[in-house]
Parts: sequence; structure tokens; C-alpha cells
Amino acid sequence: MLKRPTTDWRDTIEEQTAQITAGELEKDDAWALKFWPLAMIDAADPLMASFETTLAGLGTEPADESILAAVKDLVLALNTVDDEHGHPFETSEREQLCEYIEKALEDAGIDVAALTARQGIDRHGITDKWRNW
Repeated sequence: MLKRPTTDWRDTIEEQTAQITAGELEKDDAWALKFWPLAMIDAADPLMASFETTLAGLGTEPADESILAAVKDLVLALNTVDDEHGHPFETSEREQLCEYIEKALEDAGIDVAALTARQGIDRHGITDKWRNW
């Protein structure tokens, strides 16, 4: 099952908030609250949901251009989220987001290795052309 990075981020925030409430963690030590503002998560999550819906609607043998357009739209929207929320997408988040995109494509039946080979790009570089984070 496809799991969005925003789910993990939200879960970690909830865990740390519960630890703060229980007196097990000082608020200043709750790193997730600093790295992943809820407003950022709330902005990014529907973008991923829309991406998944778009992929599902592409059919069984979508054209490369349609697939890449969906990736581009998501990446550009995530660039905006990153900009608007103080650039929270650092190395770990970038890796999680790229893994998510690859997994979403695979779950939609897209052979990512074949797609990227046809485009002359590295499998893990599918977002590089548009990504600012």
C-alpha cells in the first residue's frame, strides 16, 4: 500500500506531542514540530492525493508525456509548498518525496526504469528537471 511521507510526518508530530503532554519530552526537544509544520503537511498532503488520482486516471498504457506531466505538476506544487513554509524539505524529506513519487508511479502500473530509460534520465532523477527542494 502506498504511504505518503506526510503520514509519517504527521504520526511523528502526534507522537512527540503526546510525549510533551505526558511530560516525557520537552517542547524544545520536539524536532518534528520544528521540521514539519502542520500547515506544510496540510498543504502537501492534498497535492499527493491529487497526484495519485491523476495517475489512476491515466489508464493502462499512458504516454510518457502524460506521466511526466503529472510528476511535473506535483513537483512544481511541492516547490511552492517548500517555498511558502520556509524550506522544510531537506535531505531526508527530499528522499522520502522522491521515493513516494517512484512508488506511486509503480503502484499505478508504470515501469519507472523503462520510463526513465526512454527519457535518458536516471531512474532516481525523475523529479530533477523541476525540483527546487
